[in-house]
Amino acid sequence: MTSLQTIIPNPIINNAVISFNLAKNGFVQLEIFDVAGRTVDRIVEDNFYVGSHSVMLNVTTNDHITNGVYFVKMTTDDYSAVKKVIVRR
Repeated sequence: MTSLQTIIPNPIINNAVISFNLAKNGFVQLEIFDVAGRTVDRIVEDNFYVGSHSVMLNVTTNDHITNGVYFVKMTTDDYSAVKKVIVRR
């Protein structure tokens, strides 16, 4: 089953690991939005094979990500999910 699984740690201080699972091979997009709905970072835009995956999010390298509440959105051809994260740098 395709799913956006975990974002650890949350709150994020420097880095977080975003874990997701794919039921079939396909294109995955992971983005971060602020509370106003603006895209502040595109973490991943790539093809992945079926199975479990993890990607690293480093909030210290993006000047648009400051302390606050954000939303991580995962999108595939047939799936979309959003998880809330808190950043404390």
